[in-house]
Amino acid sequence: MKIKIDFDAKDFNRKLERAVKGKANEALNNIGRGVQQACDKAYAAREGKTAEQLYTELRANIRRRNLAIAIPDANLHAYAEAIAEGRRVKVKVEGI
Repeated sequence: MKIKIDFDAKDFNRKLERAVKGKANEALNNIGRGVQQACDKAYAAREGKTAEQLYTELRANIRRRNLAIAIPDANLHAYAEAIAEGRRVKVKVEGI
């Protein structure tokens, strides 16, 4: 008994690429939500705090979330400055 198996490598590669991109975008969106939540928490607790205090809280909150991403300190300082000035940070994730 012979069994013939057809394999379309191009179709397989397209499906694999689509699946990988889907999972990567899902992970990026989860990270974005975590960073947004950390920024929102700092924003809610901003009254009477300096940008440096907010930076420390924001950095610690992001680390506790284990988001598998390293946000540069310069960015965290900018977020903390904006929050200290009463502006809300809006995280926007651009998928791949």
